[in-house]
Amino acid sequence: MLTDLSLAAQRELDYKVRFLRLALWLVVLTAGLLGIYRLVVTPLMSMVNMLIVVVSLFCLFLLKRRPEQVERIANLALGAVFVGASLVYLFLHDNTVRIGVFFPFVAGAFYLQGARIGLRWLLAVV
Repeated sequence: MLTDLSLAAQRELDYKVRFLRLALWLVVLTAGLLGIYRLVVTPLMSMVNMLIVVVSLFCLFLLKRRPEQVERIANLALGAVFVGASLVYLFLHDNTVRIGVFFPFVAGAFYLQGARIGLRWLLAVV
């Protein structure tokens, strides 16, 4: 029974690592492209996007080195995306899609951190 439990725990860890890796690559791609686009329009938001890209790449590096630390790496990634999404919400007043950044963030928080911590992230967003 112990091996089944450890096998299930290892499988869950692998799922979380794969999910976080995919999510971080999507963040790198979208934030990088938006950062390049916003370089001319709003340089401040471009710097915020590029900072998110750097933090996401750092999280990917950490995830490759230490996949067993997926919880801590997820916290770092979620914190960076939350700060970035909050800055987008505060500084881009004319953009009607600015709140849409928070929805995938909250879904990822629930999956990676569980219901209790996911609810805390949801309350932070609200």
